[in-house]
Amino acid sequence: MLAGSGLSYLSSGRGDARTYEIGVDDLLWHPSNGDAHTLIAGDDGLTVLVAAEGTRNHVTHLPRTGQFWLGPLWSPADTGHPFEADAELGPLELPEPSAERPPTMRNLADLPVEEGGDGKVAYATRGAHQLGADRLVLAQDEMPPDTHNTVLHFHSAREEAWFVRSGHGTARLGEEGHALREGSFWLCRENTGVGHRVEVGPAGMQLITIGDLIPGDVCVYPEKRTFRPARGLELPY
Repeated sequence: MLAGSGLSYLSSGRGDARTYEIGVDDLLWHPSNGDAHTLIAGDDGLTVLVAAEGTRNHVTHLPRTGQFWLGPLWSPADTGHPFEADAELGPLELPEPSAERPPTMRNLADLPVEEGGDGKVAYATRGAHQLGADRLVLAQDEMPPDTHNTVLHFHSAREEAWFVRSGHGTARLGEEGHALREGSFWLCRENTGVGHRVEVGPAGMQLITIGDLIPGDVCVYPEKRTFRPARGLELPY
């Protein structure tokens, strides 16, 4: 949650709807095949950064309308558009917010900082992996001044993206550099053949990293001329 406040609404569809108050720096993880969920903005609005791997079977269940998204279509096919069907049901009935949050909902300040570094490379991260996510990367680094988030690398199958919450720096793509500032968003597609990294400026940076964890992905380090086909195994090429 980047700005504002509101409610997180969860329901299994069996009459157990719950709401939880949410605000700035709250991190929410919704595992696949879990509760139906939505966000409800408060009076001051709600600005949210969302990352998702997408449904792997192209099916999304809408328990409120009894429908399914099947890719770009919906089922039953003879019903109205799901957005219209949901609107016809009227506003959600909102239970009073629960005081105790589930383990899939935490504020960044309540998570331990995982930090380390080697020379120019540094990290001080908190993210969805600490809530249990194992297919999706969504993490914020409090990057020290004049550091790099990683050595130059690219992935064979995995996409990565970055969002700058504060600070300035450079998006390094091979020999090219592109300015990053607060609000910058950068996407790197898979298998580009060109190494990338974020280089942090003298004021430091709050950097959010987004990515998917793809089985069989190979990470390549063009400067070192090595590749990593599996965790803990790095080979020359």
